[in-house]
Amino acid sequence: MYIKRMVVWCLFVARVLSAAELRVDLSSVPSGGLPPGFTPALCGEGQDPHWVVKMADDVGVGTEQDTPINQMTRHRYVLAQVSDDPTDERFPLLIYEPQVMSDLELAVRLRVIGGKIAQMAGIAFRLQNPSNFYVIRLSVSGQNLKFYKVVNGLRGEQIGPTLPLTTGRWYQLKIECKGNRIKAWLDNREVLPDLFDNTFARGKVALWTKSDSIAEFADLEVSYVPIEWPVKKILRNASEKFARAVGIHLIGRPPGSTNLQVIATTDFSRDLSSVLKECAETIKTGQAFISIGKKTTIVLLPVRDRNGDPIAVAEIELKNAPIQTVQNALSRAMPVVRFIQSHIRDERDLYE
Repeated sequence: MYIKRMVVWCLFVARVLSAAELRVDLSSVPSGGLPPGFTPALCGEGQDPHWVVKMADDVGVGTEQDTPINQMTRHRYVLAQVSDDPTDERFPLLIYEPQVMSDLELAVRLRVIGGKIAQMAGIAFRLQNPSNFYVIRLSVSGQNLKFYKVVNGLRGEQIGPTLPLTTGRWYQLKIECKGNRIKAWLDNREVLPDLFDNTFARGKVALWTKSDSIAEFADLEVSYVPIEWPVKKILRNASEKFARAVGIHLIGRPPGSTNLQVIATTDFSRDLSSVLKECAETIKTGQAFISIGKKTTIVLLPVRDRNGDPIAVAEIELKNAPIQTVQNALSRAMPVVRFIQSHIRDERDLYE
């Protein structure tokens, strides 16, 4: 069964603890920002989601609402989805990108504080991309909790009970996923029968909402069996081989997604959103992009398959040479890309 732990939701970085434990620390992320490793995404239609770290009232800890410790911890930072686009088939996601997980035990506290079209919040897990995942969510407007799977953007059968749920109240959702068996608890009460599904064997986890739901999340903790794709090992080996590379990031479009995403990286603390436009241009044209800074230089180069077609972009951050030029930046970055390409035959090697 689920093992209780003390959880810290402060404000800085989501990190892997020991061999396979994730806790989210918010203590140093600026209000309005996001902890490193988390990427907003959208399943369906409508405006892009707006996820932020914010100060919230009446947060407390655990499932008890008015204990002495909760009196001292009412004002805390949380992660929130705050955009109110009423598009019906709109499902904002906040994906934790660094780790693919197989078996997992997850706990999170969540509450819905607004929404006219929908009032829902939940967790997506074994997520392949924004169009393929499992989700368990609660609906205040529908007075229910449901599990279902999304395959190529289409929802499957919804399974779950009717429950009395209230806007503004915190609930603790626990999910256990082992092999093909899925279990769930709400406030320590088992709320789903044992479910069995073979569609997704592994994937990422994400916060989830629907339509114009305004929702907050706190105390996210995941114990899991980690999966390391071969491409992650390739980047790690490249980083060890080329000491001049401060960071190496691989950006591409996973199957079923039209959006560029970080496929693998040696440094999840780096925010890559500012270079995604240049990454798209690099994949399209096959041309390099170089930006020389005071201490480091950023080089974007296409990663090509064995036929010479661009299938991804390598973003390489280099320590500056004593005299740093565009030409020597390119010549110093090319061996890194050649090393990566020597281990990749085609696009499938990036995602399998």
